[in-house]
Amino acid sequence: MECDSKIKISTIDYYHRDGVMNVFCGEFPKKLNGNRIYFEDPLLPVPQINLAKKSPNAGASEIYMESLLKYIRQNSSTLKYKPHFVTTRHLLCYIASEDYELLKISAIRMNGIIYLFKTDDNTYLSHHSNHSEKFRHFFTKSSAREDFESDEVVRKGVFIAEIPKDQKEGGFWKVMYSGVVAAIDESMQHYEMKVFGGSLDDIAWKVRCCSLYWQAVFSDSPSIILGTREWKRLETIRLLHRSDIPPMVAEADPKNPIWKVEDGEKRLQAFLDLVAKKVTTRVSPATSGRILVGFWALLGRIMDKTATKADQDPTNFRPTSDLITAGAGFGSHY
Repeated sequence: MECDSKIKISTIDYYHRDGVMNVFCGEFPKKLNGNRIYFEDPLLPVPQINLAKKSPNAGASEIYMESLLKYIRQNSSTLKYKPHFVTTRHLLCYIASEDYELLKISAIRMNGIIYLFKTDDNTYLSHHSNHSEKFRHFFTKSSAREDFESDEVVRKGVFIAEIPKDQKEGGFWKVMYSGVVAAIDESMQHYEMKVFGGSLDDIAWKVRCCSLYWQAVFSDSPSIILGTREWKRLETIRLLHRSDIPPMVAEADPKNPIWKVEDGEKRLQAFLDLVAKKVTTRVSPATSGRILVGFWALLGRIMDKTATKADQDPTNFRPTSDLITAGAGFGSHY
């Protein structure tokens, strides 16, 4: 059984996004503070953290990966990495960890790159729980008096994932995306942070840790600072290495674990193969154009900044915006 994913992740930059979707390039995530002693020394008593404290509004939710598109507009040289796809960490994690029956994706091909995002996703709304946000603040605040996320800033990394193609075809898909980086240390190593309700021995943990594992993979985080809670009281704190999660899941039944890393890799591979084959240069239905009107506006401004004069010539520019519905077996229609 694979203990960690074969997908190669590279961090190429960082940026901050404020509450009104302004983007500030080259700004780093927060660093771990001295409270790291609580996961470095398991003998220390668990600190009292008010997990029930309300978090402020972190700004408008991103529907069309607005902050990444704005980042690319300000840093057109980023496209020198020549990605096949541009998307969000959220979508990659969802595909890798969810055994879904139906998934609607909007995709646009522009200048040889396919931009894609979910179109039926209500998880872009504000989080129902802020337990992990308060937990993260405890380990990253710069002083004891620092207010809980008073600046409404979301700190993100820009990544390139190399996802292997089918063995017959060989090579890999290169995917550019952005995602929140919870914290870094003095060596610039990334850390994921989560609070889980219940025990790590529970079956619920073994199921839900699949999404946590893939979040860590796609945030380029080899370690996870994990808290467990009972109601709103923090019970334990531990540092969990990402590669230790799959063996934990397989302990009860090694031959038939609840989920496997290679299954997530296969889902990603099949999904990207499908999108690459289905998104062509033909003009898509008007319904897709209406769905993507906000996305089109942002992409148009990026094109003005990054495309050559030949690309901007309307006689040469034939973008594609296809509404793909992927279900069981990755069937699709437009």
